[in-house]
Amino acid sequence: MKDVLHITVRTGPSSDYRILEAIPSGTKLTILEVTKDKKWSKVRTDSDLVGWVLSRFTMSTLPASVELEIKKRELQLAKKELANLKRELARQQH
Repeated sequence: MKDVLHITVRTGPSSDYRILEAIPSGTKLTILEVTKDKKWSKVRTDSDLVGWVLSRFTMSTLPASVELEIKKRELQLAKKELANLKRELARQQH
């Protein structure tokens, strides 16, 4: 099971408005405006898609699945760096 959702980006702040696109959770959004009742947020994606999403689907932190992938990449880089340092140390000791 994954915590990836797709949320709809609409042309206006209501489910009555046309869907522009469905974007996956973890998509970086810039909030441009929020309705008075705070139910809808006007957003812009990094690809310059501008539209409205339900505010309850916005968050200031990354989804766990995205965070996990970032940490896995960081771990792989650290393991490679450690292996390189061990080789360098072995060369210097001989």
